[in-house]
Amino acid sequence: MGDAVRLHPQREVAELLRTDNGWRAVDATGTVIAEAPLAILANGHLARRFAVSAMLPLRPVRGQITCIPAEPGRTIKAVVSREGYITPATSFGVHVVGATYEEGSTDELAREDDHRANLARLKHLLPDFAATVDAAHLAGRAGIRSVGPD
Repeated sequence: MGDAVRLHPQREVAELLRTDNGWRAVDATGTVIAEAPLAILANGHLARRFAVSAMLPLRPVRGQITCIPAEPGRTIKAVVSREGYITPATSFGVHVVGATYEEGSTDELAREDDHRANLARLKHLLPDFAATVDAAHLAGRAGIRSVGPD
């Protein structure tokens, strides 16, 4: 990481304070974690929790992908995208289909209903590609995007 960057594992910044020389990150007890001339906020929508950045127009959006098993006869060579997408089979033997877009949600658990929604998107892209796939038996992952105004 170099001399200018130091990792502080297992420490949570409770507040970011402006100083004469830059920025000070403190924990919940007020103990200084780090000081630097520059602070980079790389925590998505959670950047708004600091007083100095509370005005940023960021909001969370939950998105879920669905993984469907690759099978002989069910192949594509390029990503297909239009109001959803599907990838060619990954090295893990699955096609990735996505993705949901749920404003305001921060739940990161995969949901069967969202698998169904992703399969519906896929049906519009490639109608017969996954006609026999059952949403109840699929894997996937949900994550939180940070979005702002365009």
